[in-house]
Amino acid sequence: MTFSKKHLYYIGAPVLLILIILGAYLLWPKPVRVALVNMPDFVASRMAAATDKKNVRLTAVTELSELKNYDAMIAFGMGLKWTDEDRALIKQLGEERGLKYLAYMTTTPENNISNLDSLQQETLVSYLANGGTSNYRSAFNYIRKEVLGKSLRTGTIEEPVEYGYDLLFTDEDPDLAFDSVESFQKFYNEHGYKEGAPRIALFTGIAGPFGSSRDYLDELIGALEDSGFNVYPISAMTRRLEFLSEIKPQAVIYFAHGRFGGDPAIAWLKEHNVPIFSPLLVSELYDDWIKDKQGMWGGYLSQTVVTPEIDGTIHPFALVTLRENKQGFKEFHTIPERLPDFCSLLHRYVKLQTMSNADKRIALFYFKGPGQNSLVAQGIEVVPSLYNVLKYLQSQGYDLTGLPDTEEAFAKDLMSRGALYNNYAEGNKQMMLHSNYPAFVSTKELTQWIDDTFPPALKDSIETRYGAIPGHDFVLERDGVEGIAVTRLTYGKVALLPQPGTGSGDLDFKMVHGSTSVPTYPYIASYLWARNGWQADVLMHFGTHGSLEFIPGKQVALSNYDYTDRLVRDLPHIYYYTTANVGECMIAKRRSYGQAVSYLAPPFIDTQLDKEMQPLRDLTDRYLASEKDDDALSKRIKEMTIVKGFHRDLKLDSTMSKPYTREEIELIANFVDELAHAKIVGGMYTTGVPFSSEKIRSSVRLLSVDPIAYALAQIDKSRGRITDAQIKDDVYFNAHYLRPVDRFVARVQDREIAAGEVDALIQSLGVSGAELARADQFLKAQQEESAQSSMMGGMPAGMMGGDKAKAKPQGKPSGMPSGHPGGMPKNMSKGMGGGMPPHGKPTSAETKQDPKLVLLAEGVSLLRRSVAEIPYYKRMLITSPQLELASLANALSGGYTAPSPGGDFIASPSVLPTGRNLYAIDPEMTPTAKAWEDGQQLADALLADYRSRHNDSIPRKVSFTLWSSSFIESEGTTIAEIMALLGVEPVRDRRGKVIDVRVIPIKELGRPRVDVVIQTSGQLRDIAASRLFLLQKAMDLVAETKDGNTPNQIALGRVEAERVLLEHGVPPEQARKLSGKRIFGGLNGAYGTGIQEMVESGDRWEKESEIAEVYMNNMGAIYGDEELWGETAKGIFEAALQNTDAVVQPRQSNTWGALSLDHVYEFMGGLTLSVRHVTGKDPEGYFTDLRNRRRVKTQEIKQAIGVEARTTILNPTYVREQLKEGAGAADAIDETIRNTYAWNVMKPSAIDKELWDALYDMYVVDKHQLGTVDFFERNNPAALQDLTASMMETIRKGYWQATAEQKQTIAQLHAESLAKAGAGCSGMVCDNAKLRKMIQDQLTPEQQQGYTAALDKALKVTSQSDQKQQVLSKDSDKAQGKKQAAGAASAEDQDHLYTTEVVIIGGVVLVLILVLSLLYSRRKKRTK
Repeated sequence: MTFSKKHLYYIGAPVLLILIILGAYLLWPKPVRVALVNMPDFVASRMAAATDKKNVRLTAVTELSELKNYDAMIAFGMGLKWTDEDRALIKQLGEERGLKYLAYMTTTPENNISNLDSLQQETLVSYLANGGTSNYRSAFNYIRKEVLGKSLRTGTIEEPVEYGYDLLFTDEDPDLAFDSVESFQKFYNEHGYKEGAPRIALFTGIAGPFGSSRDYLDELIGALEDSGFNVYPISAMTRRLEFLSEIKPQAVIYFAHGRFGGDPAIAWLKEHNVPIFSPLLVSELYDDWIKDKQGMWGGYLSQTVVTPEIDGTIHPFALVTLRENKQGFKEFHTIPERLPDFCSLLHRYVKLQTMSNADKRIALFYFKGPGQNSLVAQGIEVVPSLYNVLKYLQSQGYDLTGLPDTEEAFAKDLMSRGALYNNYAEGNKQMMLHSNYPAFVSTKELTQWIDDTFPPALKDSIETRYGAIPGHDFVLERDGVEGIAVTRLTYGKVALLPQPGTGSGDLDFKMVHGSTSVPTYPYIASYLWARNGWQADVLMHFGTHGSLEFIPGKQVALSNYDYTDRLVRDLPHIYYYTTANVGECMIAKRRSYGQAVSYLAPPFIDTQLDKEMQPLRDLTDRYLASEKDDDALSKRIKEMTIVKGFHRDLKLDSTMSKPYTREEIELIANFVDELAHAKIVGGMYTTGVPFSSEKIRSSVRLLSVDPIAYALAQIDKSRGRITDAQIKDDVYFNAHYLRPVDRFVARVQDREIAAGEVDALIQSLGVSGAELARADQFLKAQQEESAQSSMMGGMPAGMMGGDKAKAKPQGKPSGMPSGHPGGMPKNMSKGMGGGMPPHGKPTSAETKQDPKLVLLAEGVSLLRRSVAEIPYYKRMLITSPQLELASLANALSGGYTAPSPGGDFIASPSVLPTGRNLYAIDPEMTPTAKAWEDGQQLADALLADYRSRHNDSIPRKVSFTLWSSSFIESEGTTIAEIMALLGVEPVRDRRGKVIDVRVIPIKELGRPRVDVVIQTSGQLRDIAASRLFLLQKAMDLVAETKDGNTPNQIALGRVEAERVLLEHGVPPEQARKLSGKRIFGGLNGAYGTGIQEMVESGDRWEKESEIAEVYMNNMGAIYGDEELWGETAKGIFEAALQNTDAVVQPRQSNTWGALSLDHVYEFMGGLTLSVRHVTGKDPEGYFTDLRNRRRVKTQEIKQAIGVEARTTILNPTYVREQLKEGAGAADAIDETIRNTYAWNVMKPSAIDKELWDALYDMYVVDKHQLGTVDFFERNNPAALQDLTASMMETIRKGYWQATAEQKQTIAQLHAESLAKAGAGCSGMVCDNAKLRKMIQDQLTPEQQQGYTAALDKALKVTSQSDQKQQVLSKDSDKAQGKKQAAGAASAEDQDHLYTTEVVIIGGVVLVLILVLSLLYSRRKKRTK
């Protein structure tokens, strides 16, 4: 075939063109490839955005083997976990392939590698550390030209821009910075400043304006300015307070990473009364965050939420997430659907600061039992407390028109207009609905509110669960309009609302995995009415605690798909919370955005059993003082022990012919000493009312005695006069230290102690001047050493915030404030005000050389502080009630609430003064050094006690409950105890954070390992997920450990668990995987077990095994495994509980015990019952007693119950103090008796018939003539009805073999109360048909008539009664209207009246028009 020239031309020209293009492509300079290793997403995205794409192509690389395809590598050194092999590979690629590499900002020397010359390194680090668009662009151009030797295709290389340590910036220019407020203000005056507009100071954190993706900052600044604010954006560490003083903002926003500024910042914020908000940057892609069940955990949670709270930050509102840009890099952006709410929240706070109190509208939620049961909150008399708060607000100018003149009248108003009724009380409920007391929300209004509040998916969930709006509960018609009732009372511009129940009242107690917990329509309507109907300016929850924060969802960093978030939305939220429940307070703060204002725990008193115990104590002292056993004396001790019934509490025999052993007498002696020296609550606390002078004296004495006594023992230990064993021996310690110090405190507590007087008082206690001097010298050296240490961890500000990398951050990484917002005594060491015990001990060279000197110095330091604090504590207890009122008013005015640790004030004195915003410990620091020491001691004590009861054998498996408050206050001691039993120890990084565990070799451990199962409360799960992961890792490591001939119970336990799972039909591969899971909690993110209502609904179960099955189902969600978080499998919890020999519950507070707190039987009792159901064996039960942080101990549960019962509910001293109080105290007694019934169900061996007999004598027949029945009838008849019902249910279930006389007497007292006061209608009283029948059978015909009539009125509905109720309600409304003539009627009532008037007038007008039309037409006809 031949080609013509023409053909050759047509073929050759394109070929030539292709060759030219190919040559140009091959010869033309291409972008160099630079790998970014370990670079945070939000930094990489800023770098990529700044880079000249023709010069450099950036890629994030995770596999180091891929570096062979790159020209250069830049590695971010913080958190870099390279191995020796990794570093060797990089160096090899540098030598063989010419890879240029640099690791900067490294935290470990071995990772500080580079093959650039020193000038190149210095130049590049200067670019990268300062950040900014210009610097990043120049940095990568510099790499191309100066490092790789290639010419630039575009752009230039500028000199590095140094931004300085502290600066302001603007959204007008990404590289523009100002080093003073003055220079920024000049710029701002010409670029959008609004004269007179409120000012916001916006501080960046981990993702600053120059080194990171800054889109979120520009978006937030723009939104705030558009909404009417002047915004001052700041990237600073050392000059934060200086800038704030010049700006004078109305609010501070802090995108937190660590503390804001420590004690100086707290002082500034308090002085200027400026709230500080901490919106959250979520380091996940938006879609991943929406799906994430946790929201945030680990070190990021610690730095972003936990440590900022120590400075008083509020409202951890998820505002920013990562989004992927077109290049595949992730950058921070605000969440569009949440940004308007955040801006609105700030405006609402500023509005509270400026508007008059008389104009503020408050929606205040309180918590109440069903029917006529009283208002409830932990540790306080709610009604008088609430009344005192309202009266105080009234005195401050708030509009409370119509507030009754007396507390008694207020209480009656609450119980009539503000009651709640469960579904079974249909009669009472219908009477309330027809009374016109509730607010009316039409279906149309509620639909609109729901549409505006919830995303479609949540609305669908509500309608799927409860039907179309408004559902079926509390639904009614008014004037032909369908709607829903919202129970509330209004006084002027303050609305009081009882928080409705979150559930639907279903009788199926077993949760279904994967189902979503959905609040009911009445619940939703109450909160939406508060916001939209009442148009509240501020939301308040009164007392510990409600249910809003416990609606399952994300644990923190909530989204628009979390009900709690949506119900609070943009309302400022104030939460009045007890100091004694810091763990649950953290949930309230982090999930419902509550600005906590703390209140006092109840006062503390002595048991006054000392004299009663003295004869037996004299005998035990005589016996133990001699080394020779005395059988005759032992029998005398035994006789007295049996007479008092102590042998039952201590599980000792009652055979008189056999004397007690020395060990048993030691047990009796310790028990008797605890009865004499226990700290018990002496009544309740009422807001605004200081304790009586006697109770202040007793509280101060009990506050002061323990630390002073322990300090003296510590000093004696340094002298070699006492051993650790003697310090731990209660009898010895109390005799030699506690009682002498008790007398010392009694002498000095009523006077001020001058600064120069402290050492003189210490010397009067036996400490010499020479010892004080030695201790001072040592402590001074320690302070100098501590001053040199770093104040704060985290990423360098230069990298993330635009400051130079060498800038020293301000504050501590995770410790507590060293100052004290409440004003510590001037003569005290500044370091003592932080609230938590020190994480570790001094470690100077002198410490290592002379441990006795360390003991002396620690003892002297503690002694000085404790003596100096005696008058301080008195002042704080006197002033705290008024400080709380002032703090509440200040919070309602949009002000700052200073921070405080939590706990009861005996165990944690630094909670004083109250009226502050609680914070928690950083979980990453746990277990602290002190906690690890205590945890080992507790593990040893548990094993020793178990051995003494089980022929020297140790338990195979121990099941633990983990609670948030005990975790926080003890710094993770129970976690340390679990580690010690497993045979692992914590591994810390250089900042003291526990990052790993080390398996202790079996020879070093010296005993077999003990397998562990953990049930976590939802609160602990939410605040310390990283610790659960760490514990599961410990169990996995130990299961794989070879212990030679010593049985590994952890490995054996997995084999047994796998067998059970296979029997339940779990596939073999899955069974093997699940067999090692040992950490469980609430299904579907629940916070409780779901068994309380079941246990107390005794007619709905016949066998205890039914409760165990529900418990294991509801608590069978797996935690501790990130992949399986919240998942479950059939039989999983049952499999884990195999071979459990003991159950352990931590106790850190003096305010509650096994009987007085229902959650103890719920968790520990439920676990015990489940173990008994699974194994057929009643496990040993133990309290890990953490109430005295310096002398922790393990206590068997029956013994603990014995101590609690004898020192409180059976102790006339305790009962007398309770009878001086009101409805709250009656509720506390009732709850204790109800919980005693529940313990009978959970662990029958823990409760004796004799205990029930004693309760009967105290509260039914009033054996001590204290007036118990009269007290209940006068203050809280519903509590009397409930406690007598609990007694009868205990009898009905066969747990108490009561006499015929006892049964009849209890039943008659119960029926008489119903006949006189009406049915209180708790579940025990009104919702147990079998119990009602039993009670009725014990009554005379006349008593039966009154009893059934009271029940029928509450439970049944009749049309006749409906009519009567409507008539009565109108009369009541008239009476109320007279009181509120000045305008106290609610907005809804006024709207209803207005609507009625419009309808009437409209009807009249319409009739007139018709008449006129008719006349007109007739006239027209005539004219025709």
